[in-house]
Amino acid sequence: MTRATGDPGLGLRVSGDGMVAWLVGLSATAPASDEAIRALLRKHKISCGINEARIAELVHARHNDALDALPLRDEDVASSDGLEYCIAKGEAARDGIDAVLTWHLDIAADDVGARVVLPGEVLATLLPASTGNPGVTVTGKRLHARNGQPAALQPGSGVLATPGAQHETYSARWLGVAEFDGHVLTLDPRLSVAADAMAATMDLFPRSASGQAVTAEHALGVLEAHDVVAGVDPDAIQQVLDSAAANPEAGAVTLAVAHGKLPTIGRDAQFTVLHRGSMVGQVLAHGRIDFHERDYPWNVRGGDSIGHLKEAQPGEDGYTVRGERIAAAPVQSVSLQLDGVHCDTHGKLAAEYDGALFVDGHHLSVAELLVIAGDVGAQTGNVDSRIPVHVKGHVIAGFQVKSRKDVIVEHNIEDATVRAGGSVLVKEGIRGHASEVFSPHDVQAGFIENANVFANGDICVRNSVINSTLSANGLIVVGGKNASRGSLMGGVAHANHRIEVVTLGASTYARTEVAVGMSSETRERLDELQAELAEREVELLSLLQLQERIRTHPPTDLAEVSTKLEATRANAETRQAELQKARETLLTSLGDIDAVRVVVYRQCHPGVIVHIHEHRHEVTNALGPGQFMLHEGAVVFVPL
Repeated sequence: MTRATGDPGLGLRVSGDGMVAWLVGLSATAPASDEAIRALLRKHKISCGINEARIAELVHARHNDALDALPLRDEDVASSDGLEYCIAKGEAARDGIDAVLTWHLDIAADDVGARVVLPGEVLATLLPASTGNPGVTVTGKRLHARNGQPAALQPGSGVLATPGAQHETYSARWLGVAEFDGHVLTLDPRLSVAADAMAATMDLFPRSASGQAVTAEHALGVLEAHDVVAGVDPDAIQQVLDSAAANPEAGAVTLAVAHGKLPTIGRDAQFTVLHRGSMVGQVLAHGRIDFHERDYPWNVRGGDSIGHLKEAQPGEDGYTVRGERIAAAPVQSVSLQLDGVHCDTHGKLAAEYDGALFVDGHHLSVAELLVIAGDVGAQTGNVDSRIPVHVKGHVIAGFQVKSRKDVIVEHNIEDATVRAGGSVLVKEGIRGHASEVFSPHDVQAGFIENANVFANGDICVRNSVINSTLSANGLIVVGGKNASRGSLMGGVAHANHRIEVVTLGASTYARTEVAVGMSSETRERLDELQAELAEREVELLSLLQLQERIRTHPPTDLAEVSTKLEATRANAETRQAELQKARETLLTSLGDIDAVRVVVYRQCHPGVIVHIHEHRHEVTNALGPGQFMLHEGAVVFVPL
C-alpha cells in the first residue's frame, strides 16, 4: 500500500492477481482530492477498469462529510486500515465452450439397416464451439482465454448442413446409409453404375432406421440425384418394396434398377439387277457392269421386272443409364437414277416401256438401242449415233464408232476409234497402236494391248494391259483384289486416285510407268490458277486504295472516274470468283490427294517406275504384295 504525497492517510492497495484496486485511508478527517487519487493510479500504473463514477462519488462525499452515509459496494472491504473502496476492477478471461455433437441415430451401429435414413431426416445436430474472451488486469496485463474445442464433422455427399440460431442441423438429401469416418459425414445411396454406364444396381431397404417405410419415390429420387435417368424400371422397384413390406424380417435386396440400350444394327440399302430371273449385278461398285452376260444390254418389255431396291434401314440409337446417346452405326444408302424405269413402293424396279436396259453404276435406263448385227467396217461405214450403240461383232481397223450414249462391243476394237458420251464396254479387248477409246464415264474391257484409253471415270480391265497408254480421273483396276490374273506391263498408266493390279511389270524388265495423283499438267494448271488469283488480289487491293484516295481528294470529273473504277472492280471480282471456282473444281476432281496409292496384290517386277504427285521411284528388286504410297515427300513401298 502506498500513501499519496500531501495526503498522509491516503493510499492504494492492489490485489495479488492484479484484478482489483482499493482506495485506502479515505476518512472523514483525511483530506482527499481527485488529483491525489489520479496520482495514486498513475503511480501504481493502473489504467484499466477504472470506475470514474465511483471516484467522483467518493471525492464528493468526502468534501461534504457524507462518507458515513455512502452505501458500500460488494467490492468494498473493511480492514485494519478502515474501509477500502474499490475504484478499479480488471476483467477476467472467459474460456470458450466446446462443441456438442448430438446424433439422432446410432452412427456406430454395425447393422447397416440401423443407419438407413430417408430424405429430410435429421442425422445429427451440432452446437458449435464458442471462442474465449481474453481478460485484462487493472494494470493492463492481458489474460489469455481458451477457445472451445470444435467437433470434427464435415458434411459430405448426400448430407445437407443447415445453420440455425442455436445449432447446425445435418439432414439427408436422399435415401441412403449414413457413414461417419470420424471426420466426414456422408450418405451412401448404395447405388452402383457400371463403368460403361449400361447398367445400374441399387440396394433397396424396406424401411429406415426410424421405422418409416421406404417407397419407390425415395428410390427414384436417388437415381435422379445421381443422373440415372434412362432405362429405369420403376415397376421392378415397386415390386421389391411391396414384397419387403409384407415380410417384417426382410433385409436389403440388390436390384438392377436401370438398364442402358445398345444401338441396333441397321441394314444397308441393297440394289439388285435381274435378268431372266437370275441376279446378274449387285451394287455395281465403281459403275462396273457384269459383262459375263453375252447379250448385254438386255432387251426388256414394258412392265418387265428388272430388279429390286431395298431401302436402307437405319439402326436405332442406344443410350446409357445416364441418358447419354449411343449413336447407331451409319448405313449405306443407294440413290438410283432411273430413266424409263419405275420403282414402286415395295422397291420393285420395272421397265416403263419396251427397249434396252443399260446399267451404269446406279443409273438404270431403258432406251432405244442401235444394234450393229456384225462388224463395224466397210459394210457399215463409221457409226455416229445419238442413242446407245451395240456392236455384235468387231470394230475393224480404221473405222470409228461415236455415240452420245453408251457403246458396247461384243468382240474387239482393232486399231479403231470409239468415242462415247456414256460408258464403253468391250467384252473382249482393245488392241492396236491406232486404237483410241474415249469415255466421260467408265471403260471396261477384257484386255488392252498397244492401245490408248482415256476415261473421266474408271478403267477396269479383266485380264491384262500390255504396252498401252491409260488415263483415268478415277481408278485403274487390272484384275482386282481377288482375281487370279490381271497384269499391267509396259506402257504408261495414270489415275488421279488409285491403281490396283494383280501383277505390275514383267520379268523381262519391260519399262512400265504408273502414276497416281496430280499430273504435271494438273500441277501446271493449278499453279496458273494460283498465280492469276494472286494478281487479281493485288489488283483489287490497288483499286481499293485508289477509291480511298478519290474519296479524300475527289477529282473534278468524279462521276466519270467513279463509274470506270466500279466497272473495273466488278470485272476483277467476277474474274476472281471464276478462278476460285475453277481451282475448287480442280481440287475436288483430285479427291483426297493423301489417299492415292498403287496397290499390287501379287507381284511387282523390277523395271517399274512409280510416280505419286510427281515424286518418282524406280523398282530395282522383285516385290511381293504391297502398296506404293507417299510418305514424308518420298514414294515408299509398304507390304500388305
